[in-house]
Amino acid sequence: MDFLNPAILWGLAALGIPVLIHLWNGRKGITMAWAAVRFLEENNNKPARHIKFDQWMLLMVRLLLLALLVLLLSKLVWATSSNPKEKKVIHLVEPSMELLAEFKFELQQAINKGEQVFWLDQHQTELHDLESFSPMSENGSIYFSNLLTNKEDAVDNIHLYLSGYESAIEGNFIPVTVNPTLYVSNFSSPKKSTNLIQVNPNKLLYINELNQLELSDEPVENPGQVYDGTFTYFLDLESEKQVEIIKASLQAIYDVFELEFEESTNEDAQLYFTDQSKIDPKPDRIYWKTGNFEREQYANIYHLRGLDRGIVSIEAYEELPEQIVNDLFDFLEIKREHTRLTASQLQSRFHLLEVEQKPTQANTYEILWVLFLFVLVVERLLSNWSRV
Repeated sequence: MDFLNPAILWGLAALGIPVLIHLWNGRKGITMAWAAVRFLEENNNKPARHIKFDQWMLLMVRLLLLALLVLLLSKLVWATSSNPKEKKVIHLVEPSMELLAEFKFELQQAINKGEQVFWLDQHQTELHDLESFSPMSENGSIYFSNLLTNKEDAVDNIHLYLSGYESAIEGNFIPVTVNPTLYVSNFSSPKKSTNLIQVNPNKLLYINELNQLELSDEPVENPGQVYDGTFTYFLDLESEKQVEIIKASLQAIYDVFELEFEESTNEDAQLYFTDQSKIDPKPDRIYWKTGNFEREQYANIYHLRGLDRGIVSIEAYEELPEQIVNDLFDFLEIKREHTRLTASQLQSRFHLLEVEQKPTQANTYEILWVLFLFVLVVERLLSNWSRV
């Protein structure tokens, strides 16, 4: 039971008014003249101070009438439990087998209850059997997509399982319709060290602890995957000026980082520059597109912003080398291991969206109106009968 206008309940204090009126009317009494009144002694000539039974009945009816009026104005809502709405709960797991193993018991219980469990990779795979699950990707970025903001199929509770590493969560503002319950790993080991590029037999190119590119001849402890420092590239561009700028950019990269780029006439080159609107990308290649660009569903397609819409400028010469290096390192997953965040730091990144909810309607309106009218009729009948 609930009230949409609870402040109106203060009106119940007015129930004391009919009581006071009835008591006052009872004290006044009624003067009746009759022939033998002169023979009564003065001490016996006192007004009656009792209230008739029918007056008490009238008092109760009037109190009930006032109480029903207050309940009507306060908009009483009576909670029904005949068909309770089943709460929807989902569990979202960062792509990490160590994390999956740590919270295996909790996740298996969720599956047994019929709750949905999702592996937060690009495919957002729903897990049905933890024993036979074999991930398509692991230790990558988290892809929430619309799982946190789906207003059409809104969830009541979200359980989010995270390793706690900053590198797994992109951005400081993650919109949600429900604040998630976080489960942060206590035992997951740091991810593998950054991948490297073997520039030559004596030098390595990687991102150091200061998040800076470093070309060093010193060995790196626990390196990840090591890539060869020579790349082949293919140019599928109609503009000769764009071809000139891209070649100049690759030369600038070689001068600074000693990475070698060899032009190829084969479309299967490692680096592919194109101005075509439609391409069929291969997962082991990296693509750059010029001109009008719409966000691609493929993670290995990048936009050459310096050559946007075919405009060639001085800025293009300055921006392209840095962009090509950043995109290449992103594709090869060459990045510094970020710091680990606490549960409160992770929670602060999730921001609750305002969701328009259907207003609650009072479900006792008709019943209270019928009772009010019925009691009103009874009160009028008793009042006329008692002449009060």
